[in-house]
Amino acid sequence: MLRNVTHLSKASRRARPTVLRLPRYHPPTKSERPPGERLLVYDGECGFCSRSAAFVRRRARVPVTLVPFSELDGWPVLTTLDPEQVARSSHYVTPEGVEYHGGESITRSLRLVPFGAAAAPLDLWGLALLRELLYALVAGNRSLLSVPFTLTPP
Repeated sequence: MLRNVTHLSKASRRARPTVLRLPRYHPPTKSERPPGERLLVYDGECGFCSRSAAFVRRRARVPVTLVPFSELDGWPVLTTLDPEQVARSSHYVTPEGVEYHGGESITRSLRLVPFGAAAAPLDLWGLALLRELLYALVAGNRSLLSVPFTLTPP
């Protein structure tokens, strides 16, 4: 999720404020009913996102169900988030119902692939900010990153 920060310099108080979008960490949430399987919720209309989700599913050592945003109805997950929050980032849901959002959803899902544990340090306090900054940069430019990919789902 992103938060708006408005900054006015002293010299230009009459000038139009500039808006700097900073990522905000969204802590894990708990689904109302555990899904009983691993879910990776992503933007199915984004070619980059679809290919990334397919990468995780193909290489994961355990089964992972891919759920595009458009097919989320019927799943008892992410109900504590409004639709705009859901569409803003990817989400990884454990079989027990723990929901990870944004950059943390990526590092958690990467732990399922061989050598994916190398992403675990990005969940440490200091590096988590860097992780969320990078995720915000990628998520904010999904349309540009999708240009080289087809828009067909994985």
